[in-house]
Amino acid sequence: MRQARSSARRSCAPTSPWASSIPWCATPSTRRCRPPSASSLHAAAADTLRAAGARVEQIANQLLLAPPRGEEWVVDVAIEAGRGAIGRGAPDGAVAYLQRALEEPPPPDRRTAVLTELAFTEAQTSGPGAAEHLRVVLGEAEDPLAHAEIAHALARTLIFTGDPAEAVTVVREAAARLDYADPVQRDARLGFLAVEAVARVFGVGDVAVFDELEPFRQRPGPGAGTGEKLTTAIALYIWAHQGGPADEICDHALWLLNEGGLRLSDDPLIAVAAYYVLQCAERDETLDLWEQSRAEAYRAGSLLGSSTIHTWYGHTLWRRGDLAQSRAEFEAGIGELRQWGYSETIMAASGGYLAPILIEQGELDAAERHLAEMPNPQDDSLPMFNWLNARAHLSLAQGRPEEVLAVCDDFERRASWVHNPIDYPWLIPRALALDRLDRREEAVEVAEAWLVQARQWGAPGTVGTALRVLGMVQRERGWTRCARPSRCSSTPRRGSSGPRRWRRSAGRCAGPGGPPMRGSRCAGRSSWRRRAMRMRSSSTCARSCTPRVRGREATPWPASRR
Repeated sequence: MRQARSSARRSCAPTSPWASSIPWCATPSTRRCRPPSASSLHAAAADTLRAAGARVEQIANQLLLAPPRGEEWVVDVAIEAGRGAIGRGAPDGAVAYLQRALEEPPPPDRRTAVLTELAFTEAQTSGPGAAEHLRVVLGEAEDPLAHAEIAHALARTLIFTGDPAEAVTVVREAAARLDYADPVQRDARLGFLAVEAVARVFGVGDVAVFDELEPFRQRPGPGAGTGEKLTTAIALYIWAHQGGPADEICDHALWLLNEGGLRLSDDPLIAVAAYYVLQCAERDETLDLWEQSRAEAYRAGSLLGSSTIHTWYGHTLWRRGDLAQSRAEFEAGIGELRQWGYSETIMAASGGYLAPILIEQGELDAAERHLAEMPNPQDDSLPMFNWLNARAHLSLAQGRPEEVLAVCDDFERRASWVHNPIDYPWLIPRALALDRLDRREEAVEVAEAWLVQARQWGAPGTVGTALRVLGMVQRERGWTRCARPSRCSSTPRRGSSGPRRWRRSAGRCAGPGGPPMRGSRCAGRSSWRRRAMRMRSSSTCARSCTPRVRGREATPWPASRR
């Protein structure tokens, strides 16, 4: 018994600086040794680490598991640890530290600042949580500029989480508090105008807001703020959909992203519009810009930025014909969007781009399931446009031309402000559906109307696709059906779910998207048409529709001319 008591005293004796800080280890007798709670042990460990001059991350990790004690130094350590986590690209850890600082709690005069920092950090990892905290600090902010910054962040988060109507209300109330005579506050008001325009894209508000963007269809002046740059980005986006010229729009967008210094991290909701117009115009600079933004998002550890880049980079690859990689990017992006907390309606705007990829890959059943899972908002918003566009192309691939015409009529009625076929080429399925119903004159009229719009936009891929579709419905110019099926699933055989392809007769054009041939009708046409015929179409149809004659490629020109 004596030996046991002696052993107990030795085991409980404070043999190190760590043991002296733990009360039960300093107890000389095991009969009075009552194990404390784990939280008090972590609090004692934090005190010891602080006295020993340990790093703030070590102290903060112990404080995360310690109970609140109302000590201000705990708030300071947690905030410093949170900022360090942000610098290391770990916003999840920063949110945990800042939440611990808020639980301590901080002094009343510091609570709003801590909550604001937590809300902005949380916006990178979780939309619903950020919206909840931003609503609280918006009511507590007194400075007009601080109030405007919080209102802008809240409006952006509300659009992402599925409440664009509340977002418009927030920015309008915040704009009423600004003094337009102050250049900084005027720039904040321009940022609110950009938010209202985006909300209209998602179906809330009046189309008249787009008229207010017309003065911003140019490069911002010297010293322009972030608000003016964001307004210019969304103005270029709307201008592109309303039929503006691709070259001029892309020049302004490139200036914004290069000399202007606009970054996706400034506002993932609006800044992406500048990237969008570049990828729709098939500019090679888009790939480099996406890689730069991807590196920045990965360094910052932003789930919001990463999900945005995965989704829109997948859209860029799709337009360039890389279906496999594009599908992988879209699927990764959709998973991250769901993790961040995007609403199902807003996710349909991104998920709507996955269905055309599945259609082009021939997975019609998968595309049908995907569309069935997507919400159908039944309004004039971007998600609805994507859904209708995918539905029209899927019905065309399934051989249901009557359904295609009904969907296209619905699209035309809803998308009254969309005049450019860059992203919603609904006239393609309409022209081909009319052709399959033997309404050839109407099909040619629709294809020619789309070609006019494509020429106005001016991107070679858009013009080339319009020329190809026009040729497909103008059979009197030499288009014939190929009896053998091909890989292309975008133009199925009438009355069948299987595909079909088209070819030119020898001596005219090499085929859809091919170069003009010597002695052909296209050889002497204008330079823009020659460029369009040389371009490589972004769809698999042009790559899979090379004309064949007796198992070999058609001769570029008749043998007598070779």
